[in-house]
Amino acid sequence: MEADNLLGDNVEGDNMQDVKHTNVSVIQNLDAGASQEPGPANVESEQGGEFVAHDDMGQPIEDEPTPVTEIVHSSDLQSLLAQNAWLSEFLVHNVRMYIYIYTQHYFLAHTNQNLEEELTDIREKFKELSAKNSELQSQVTSSANDLNERSRLYRQLESARNDLAIKKIQLDCDVEKLKHEKEERDTAVKTLTKEKHLLATENFGLKDQLQQISNEKAALHLEKKTQEQEIRTMNFERERARLDKDMFAESKKWFLQEIAERDSKVSQLRIEMSSKELSWQRERLSLNDDIARLQLIAEEHEAQIQLKKSRTEELIARIEEISAEHRQALSDMEAELRSKTELANLYKDSLEKSEHVAAELNEQWQAREGLFEETKQVLVEVRQEMEEEKKAQQEEISSRDAQIAELKDELQKANDLLKSKHAVHLNVTEEELSVLSPAAAETARLLKGGQSLTSIIREHARLAGKLAESREQNRQLELTMREMRAPQLLHQKDVLDQTFDQNNRLQDQLKDADEQRRRLEGQRDAANRELAFTRAELEKYQRDHAKLGKQLQKRNMQLESELASERALAAQAMQSAQNSELDRLKRDLKRAQIGEANLKTELDQMNTTFRTLREQAESLKKLAEDNVSAAEARASKLKAEDAVSQARASEMKVSRLEEHIKLLKDEKEKVERIQEDRVARSEQIVAEVKMTNARLETSFEMQKQTAAAVVKELEKVQKECDQIRSENDRLRSVDVQHAAEIQKLHSEMMELQGKYSEYK
Repeated sequence: MEADNLLGDNVEGDNMQDVKHTNVSVIQNLDAGASQEPGPANVESEQGGEFVAHDDMGQPIEDEPTPVTEIVHSSDLQSLLAQNAWLSEFLVHNVRMYIYIYTQHYFLAHTNQNLEEELTDIREKFKELSAKNSELQSQVTSSANDLNERSRLYRQLESARNDLAIKKIQLDCDVEKLKHEKEERDTAVKTLTKEKHLLATENFGLKDQLQQISNEKAALHLEKKTQEQEIRTMNFERERARLDKDMFAESKKWFLQEIAERDSKVSQLRIEMSSKELSWQRERLSLNDDIARLQLIAEEHEAQIQLKKSRTEELIARIEEISAEHRQALSDMEAELRSKTELANLYKDSLEKSEHVAAELNEQWQAREGLFEETKQVLVEVRQEMEEEKKAQQEEISSRDAQIAELKDELQKANDLLKSKHAVHLNVTEEELSVLSPAAAETARLLKGGQSLTSIIREHARLAGKLAESREQNRQLELTMREMRAPQLLHQKDVLDQTFDQNNRLQDQLKDADEQRRRLEGQRDAANRELAFTRAELEKYQRDHAKLGKQLQKRNMQLESELASERALAAQAMQSAQNSELDRLKRDLKRAQIGEANLKTELDQMNTTFRTLREQAESLKKLAEDNVSAAEARASKLKAEDAVSQARASEMKVSRLEEHIKLLKDEKEKVERIQEDRVARSEQIVAEVKMTNARLETSFEMQKQTAAAVVKELEKVQKECDQIRSENDRLRSVDVQHAAEIQKLHSEMMELQGKYSEYK
């Protein structure tokens, strides 16, 4: 502003100097115009204080008189006359010159008076211009003060805007940090739930294995019962064999004539005994195989138990690691919560939820430890039961080996007795005789009782005859029956073998069906447990998802409200700043337009005055040419120069005002660009928030899709469970049919065995 004032002062000084110079030049020109005389006569001018005559072409004429000596010495009279005429003309010219000088003096006095009046007018105008200049300077200083105040307010607004932006960035950073912490906690919860699921599945697997072991135990009990039944049948057959052996020994002792038959029957008995011994050997081998198989199964179970023990130890170590990590995470969370007490007040609900989750995890951990202890106890009990079963099987095997040894001893005694072929020794005691032959012991008792030998022989002969007759009849009947029943017996034997084979196959199928049924039942139970667990997890996930959705929606609404309030405040501040700036610029523009209009009007007035002055100058020139006075011409010229100087000053003012308007326009454009940048940044922030909301909505939709996929998977698992259940029902019906068929075949087999025993 000081530079502008100095520039204005310099310009005004230059203008005053130009006005003075112009006035001087105008006065000189007016003097020059006034010194000229119009007309065709010669005109005289003043040069160096002397008056010089000029011709029509403007060339100076020698106006000095010729010396008298030259006139006197002239011989020509005509020249004298010419000299006299010239002198007369010279005198007339001098008179005219004196008159002109007098008039010129009068004109100069009048011109001086006019110049003094014009000078006073110019001084008054100069005073008015200086007053206007001081007013303009005061206006410029006031506008500069207003501009400084506005710039100060603008800087304050920018600093407030920057503080708000910094606070918003800090809040965004805090929000992102909290989101990151929330994601980490969600991942930790997910990992814990996955590990919980894995432990639950392993627990279910252990329970299934325990169920399988119990099923195998029941199968072993059933097999043991079947073996005991077979042993009872073997004992019954052995008793029958012993009775047959006694009967044959008695017939041998009492009927020597039937030694050949007895030998044949003994050979048959030997064959039968050898076949039975072979069958016993086979049964012993099968029992040995069963014992080896059971030992292998026991070893496998021990290996599985060792594997489960190592697995449980690994699980215990893993659980301890998880608990240590959990404790470390809890300690980290507590330290972090202690370091952020201010945020704890804002997020107290989330902290309580995390503590509740930690308590639930601790309870789950304690429940898992209790379940692990229960599984340990169950495994110890199963191991004890297996050891007891192993001991019982070993005792049973030793008892069977003892029975087989006893049977071998009895067989050896019978063979020795048959080989000896001696009569009954009478010098033996009754106990030894009863051991050898109960019939001989009875005979000895009768003899000791007082009966005669003849009566005994008579009775013996009678009984021997009847026995011979009955044997003959039996032999004939057997021959006829053999002749009649031989094809049927062969066919029945084939049918019996086929029935045994079919029975074995059906038993194998029944075992396979039972195993498949148990496996399907285990799969069904596992699927039901998995389905229940998945449903529980899905419900929990849906609840957590709903809670997170509500929290996210609430947080989005809060952020949107905060963003809307910030946008409203920013828009209001920006609008107020823009409005104030626009009002100021409008006022400045209005003032500039008013000044420009005034200057234009002044310029038009000056132009009109200049034109009028030019016209006046032209008219004055014409008047000067028409012998108008020089004072009027000088006055008109001064007015013209004054108008020109005023026009130049007005043009200078207009140029300065145009530059000022241009600066104001540039400042306005700069402010508008700044406001546009602010609006663009605000729109960018809004777009980022919208993108964040869109990403959250997409993640929400993805979670919905995953939940729908889980529901579909659950429905699929439910359908598979229904199919397994229907298949299980079908297998049960087939099992019932097979059991009925087996019962029927077993009854038929028993009937055939009864018929076969009758035929024997």
